[in-house]
Amino acid sequence: MIQIPQTEIEFRNALIDAAEVGARKALIDVGVISPMMKLTDAYRMYGKHDVDKWIRMGLVRKVKDGDKNHAVRIDRMEIAGVAKMAQREAFFQTYSNTTN
Repeated sequence: MIQIPQTEIEFRNALIDAAEVGARKALIDVGVISPMMKLTDAYRMYGKHDVDKWIRMGLVRKVKDGDKNHAVRIDRMEIAGVAKMAQREAFFQTYSNTTN
């Protein structure tokens, strides 16, 4: 379940995350960065374990245009949103465990 920010700091951090994702979307829309990224780049940015877990859960979809040697790609916005939510969820789980 997604938790709504309870404090001013949590709300500020949520707005910062939304601004970062929005800025990434703007860069994609104007053609500065590609809307897709290689799976190996996603592993480098977010960690192999997390990316593979998100793929298994169906939160991130792999795209492969060809066969055998073609690179596997994923949507840059899709994985960025999932990563932000996973980071926020991990924070809330840690925070709720320390307050109980």
